[in-house]
Amino acid sequence: MIGKVIFVLIVAFFTMSPFIIAVANQRDFNMEVDSPYLNGLITACGVFIAFISASVISKAKELDYSDRLFMKTTLLMFIGSVVYLSYTLIVEEHVTLLNLAWFSSTLILGAFTAWNLLPTLFRKRHS
Repeated sequence: MIGKVIFVLIVAFFTMSPFIIAVANQRDFNMEVDSPYLNGLITACGVFIAFISASVISKAKELDYSDRLFMKTTLLMFIGSVVYLSYTLIVEEHVTLLNLAWFSSTLILGAFTAWNLLPTLFRKRHS
């Protein structure tokens, strides 16, 4: 139980690290960011989350509660990042550092989700 709590705290820290780094370096979250850099991050994030989703769907009945929670949180964060990016582009007409931080956090959370899911999927598949 304590191991899971520590894992969740580590995940939370690393997921929030793009925000922590920006605040520690006194960056303005409304600073404009080059769109091509964010495009690559959005593509990587979307493909990675789609890969995780495909593997989860095939074993959905066999997943633990924590596996499903990680997956739902990752999907929710990705959806939130896309909605916020759309809002920012429509209202402000440029991409900001906050958009970049959201997608970076989503990609980090997706990596931890995969890390959490792989042993479960492997164990269920080979048992």
